[in-house]
Amino acid sequence: MDRSCRILLVFCMLMVLTSVPAHGCYDISECYQQCYAVYTMCRMNCSGSWCAMCPVAYRQCKEQCRITC
Repeated sequence: MDRSCRILLVFCMLMVLTSVPAHGCYDISECYQQCYAVYTMCRMNCSGSWCAMCPVAYRQCKEQCRITC
């Protein structure tokens, strides 16, 4: 996996984290689903130690859901 791809993935994670509150969050389970979708995308595109980022970002995302919802 090339460097630009990794940067894009991080950007994608941040996009989800920052977009969670923007929705006004009407449903926490839907918020969690969004986080999970990004998590699975992360798992499919990661390699080696980079994969450790996925569950971390997933947890942060879910935390954001709890704060917002």
